Amino acid sequence: LMASSLDEVPVAGESVVCFKYTLENDLVDELVKRVPAFMYCLVADENVYAIYGEMFVSKFKATGKTLFVKIVPSGETTKDRKVKEEIEDFMLKNKFNRDSCCIALGGGVVG
Repeated sequence: LMASSLDEVPVAGESVVCFKYTLENDLVDELVKRVPAFMYCLVADENVYAIYGEMFVSKFKATGKTLFVKIVPSGETTKDRKVKEEIEDFMLKNKFNRDSCCIALGGGVVG
């Protein structure tokens, strides 16, 4: 198979990496379907959030699920334990637990 024809690639156990979904169309609905959770936390850096954040939140609200958003500063200085701790504290403060899902939007610092 050519890489461009792959929709899903198995990675571990029953997990797969999906390539066929877009934020503009069905990514959020498919995420909620494949990863059912009590509530969700979106983590994004400020640059990625400025581009995709509003669309993601809007699409997510349409699912009726609970979404919290944590935006972190962009850049290399954010890649440290302090920021990781801030994200963990944010999630603990908002009562996230093992029935919750954390979504990393973007790469670099967040992904």
